[in-house]
Amino acid sequence: MKKNDTTLYLCIFLFCAAMIPATYQFVEGSEGYEVSPLFWPLMAVYLGLVFSAIAFVTGLKEGQKFAPAEIFTGIWANRTQLVFLAIAIIYVLAMDYVGFLVASLVMLPVLLLFFGYRKYVTGLVISTAFVAVVFLLFSKVFKIHFPTWMLGGF
Repeated sequence: MKKNDTTLYLCIFLFCAAMIPATYQFVEGSEGYEVSPLFWPLMAVYLGLVFSAIAFVTGLKEGQKFAPAEIFTGIWANRTQLVFLAIAIIYVLAMDYVGFLVASLVMLPVLLLFFGYRKYVTGLVISTAFVAVVFLLFSKVFKIHFPTWMLGGF
């Protein structure tokens, strides 16, 4: 019998569903565009929803059992995943207060240290360059706005 992947398919489906409001939140308005900037991100999310739902139903038809408890026991078994998840949640929440640039410039070096990278100066340079490239590419080329600093009205 094949490996039971129905839990994986459901998790992918839930992730894609969660990306729909996030896509609307971070993409600029689409007035005046022939093809909206929302088109491709939403198309990717909708395709992910459709394909994961098809894979989930196909897995059930092939006799795979869906065990919701596997979602939590699988995550809990690997503490590294939990720490990464906690850092990711803090990062997303911090972005609303300190903006994309500050949150990313703090989060990336923290992740590098957490996963064992010990060349501190090189890690800071890599993190800064990566954040700069992502910010410039998405804000200037793709016209996607990022969260900005909101603390203290600055």
